[in-house]
Amino acid sequence: MATWAVSDLHGNYELFLAILDKVSPEDTVYFLGDACDRGHDGYDLMKSIWEQPNWIYLMGNHEDMFIEATTDYINNGNWMYETYADAVRNGGYETLYCWELDSDVERKIWRNRIAKLPMGAEYVNTNGKRIFLCHAGFTPVMNRKTQAVEMDEFNAYRMMWDRSHMYNHRWPKNMDNIYVVHGHTPIQYYGQGYTVEDGPLFYQKRHKIDIDCESYNTNAAFVFNLDTFEYITVRV
Repeated sequence: MATWAVSDLHGNYELFLAILDKVSPEDTVYFLGDACDRGHDGYDLMKSIWEQPNWIYLMGNHEDMFIEATTDYINNGNWMYETYADAVRNGGYETLYCWELDSDVERKIWRNRIAKLPMGAEYVNTNGKRIFLCHAGFTPVMNRKTQAVEMDEFNAYRMMWDRSHMYNHRWPKNMDNIYVVHGHTPIQYYGQGYTVEDGPLFYQKRHKIDIDCESYNTNAAFVFNLDTFEYITVRV
């Protein structure tokens, strides 16, 4: 059995199926958010990932926009301009359109299921490394007495949306055993000519690992092994 992380499939259902062919049903897969939007099959992909018994689905910022827009629709009986427009500007039209075509009962069920997704998770790997998983990444702050990493509501928002932490090149002291694996920012945007061929982006003394390779344009995804820090590049 292996434990993997995957992120940012953005409606690419064929890529999801290809990943299923690469991982065992006995493996555990952490999905770091953004199943929906940009691609054609965002709504179906959200549902399929949620239904996988061995996948742990974490909240992404596109799921957050989906929740905001669909909550307004349920409460008001129609799309509210601000939340709907925000989702559509970010590639969410087909996701929301397919959700609207569903029955009243199913719409509420799936809105509620996605709204309950966790913001982040911790995995202690086979080498004892503490790995924090979330969508956008963050810089941990450790309580020296309890060794706990605080995740309050402000941090939860940052774990879905923030990119500024990527440009702080200092890793905190006394945290040699802490790692953060995230998506949200395609490695190609980091500004140093990264491509899919370069693999996941290791930075901040290799304690942060970005596994988003812009799947909606590249038709590729990194399947990252949380125990070995090796990876598979899956393409369609």
